[in-house]
Amino acid sequence: MFDIVIPVWKMKTDYLKTCLESIQEQTFKKFKCFIIDGSPTDWSEYKEQQKMIKRIMKEDSRIQYHRHRNLDEPFVAEAMNQGTELGSNPYILYIGGDDFLYNHFFKTMQTYISEEEDENVGVFFSMIQKNEKNIIDMGDFKLGRIQTWIMNHYLVHPFIDEKMLPFFHYGTPIYMNGAVFNRKVVNELNGFNEDYVICEDVDLVMRMIMRGYIPRWCPFIGAYLRIHPQQSTTDGEVPYDREKLFEQNIDQYNEDYGDYLIFRKSLKQAKRVIEKSSGEPLTRSLIESLQGVNNVDYKKLSSRYLDDKEAFFVLRNEDEERMFMEADLVL
Repeated sequence: MFDIVIPVWKMKTDYLKTCLESIQEQTFKKFKCFIIDGSPTDWSEYKEQQKMIKRIMKEDSRIQYHRHRNLDEPFVAEAMNQGTELGSNPYILYIGGDDFLYNHFFKTMQTYISEEEDENVGVFFSMIQKNEKNIIDMGDFKLGRIQTWIMNHYLVHPFIDEKMLPFFHYGTPIYMNGAVFNRKVVNELNGFNEDYVICEDVDLVMRMIMRGYIPRWCPFIGAYLRIHPQQSTTDGEVPYDREKLFEQNIDQYNEDYGDYLIFRKSLKQAKRVIEKSSGEPLTRSLIESLQGVNNVDYKKLSSRYLDDKEAFFVLRNEDEERMFMEADLVL
């Protein structure tokens, strides 16, 4: 029923182990998992991680390990395409090796898929939990602060006209670790655009929508998004010039889809763009609402409609600071 693709590059072994164990613990058992690894063999954790992966594969034949086919430039888009080609199940989940699933994820997704009547659904996506951690210096001591957010909390999504979806998803992403894609649609679109080092996920969703397929929001929490200092999109080590390539990719994304960027436009300009796309006159309130969800910060704003959870920990030394930042503290 499901294929799982996990692209990794110097992924912390404990994180990947947690991810794989969460997959093994799924109550719905019909899946195959493909780890696509671009890590160099001289990496300090490589041997330790290989032992862990081999142990898990020995006990679970559904999990496979493959080296990235382009080790000189082991980018994530190509890794996900490689994993897609290895599988054959009708639905695909692309998840980072530092994230994990709750054990009901595939079972609940299978229910939504089986009950779906629209053949044009290209992706089903759930809400996800995200914890943000930071350390506050109080002078004599430090506080570790953790907050829990629910992302993909898009209550408005089921009410958006299909013609308006490009305006929504231009700046409001579908978090991949909570989404399963229809394989036929992914293949029709020739997979991820390998010119992208970042934005490859939103690019796929935008191309899918513009081809006439729709995303289906599933209102349950299915996965956990880990935020940590080693992330490739923030401060983690990467095998390329992050600042340069990220700037190039964001410019490319804006060039490809800039027609749908409306939150910075005046009301009059946005009205003209949206009505040209929809082919019908729209009310001011609807235009302003679309400008709101078009904002790249809407994904954060939407999560605040839930009751936030927050906790503090007194950190007395550097070891406790490190343990706090690395621990899986799920509120």
